[in-house]
Amino acid sequence: MKEMLLILYILCFGLLMIAVYIKRYAKYYLIFKTMTSAVFVMLAYWTMREKLFGLWLAAFLFCFLGDVLLGMDERKEKNAFFVWGLVSFVGGHLIFILKMSELTFLEIWNLILPLGIGAVTFFLIRLPKFHVGKHKSAVILYSMVVTLLCVKGYDMLMLNIDYWNVFAGCLLFFISDFLLLFIYFYEDKVKIMRFFNLFTYYSAVGLLACTIFI
Repeated sequence: MKEMLLILYILCFGLLMIAVYIKRYAKYYLIFKTMTSAVFVMLAYWTMREKLFGLWLAAFLFCFLGDVLLGMDERKEKNAFFVWGLVSFVGGHLIFILKMSELTFLEIWNLILPLGIGAVTFFLIRLPKFHVGKHKSAVILYSMVVTLLCVKGYDMLMLNIDYWNVFAGCLLFFISDFLLLFIYFYEDKVKIMRFFNLFTYYSAVGLLACTIFI
């Protein structure tokens, strides 16, 4: 069953790419995005069905909701769905962090890198070609949360090498969100960046969905 879900995941992602890059299929973007995201929820449920962690599954549901909201946003900066999409992803990330903190304690030093990345983001979005508008605070906060997720992913790797997929997933989350910053707010758009953004995101959430806690 898990193998079938992974194949379905890849197929749905392929359909999503068709909607992104072939104009006549663009109207199906939200449908294909929702389908792809629904599969990672099913994958997470199937992976953890024998000792299901309610919070862990809830994190994927938050990510699913965030995907739908950002899909509805259609990359329009003034659309309220963008903020709610970020809120949903922050909720999902915080649940991931809480779950990982049950195995690796949340230490004060864990906050150093997130604060540093928050500062970098603050100065980055002030560059002339960035147009973040009223979302500056939300973007900075989100950058700190996703960085903290990476830090906890690294802690999981140090705890047990078998959690390499958790660290890889968290790192890919960070890369995906960094690219999203340019997709939404940077003046000069690069089409291929959308592929790498979605590829790293769905790889990240797929790796986390296949995680079995020991």
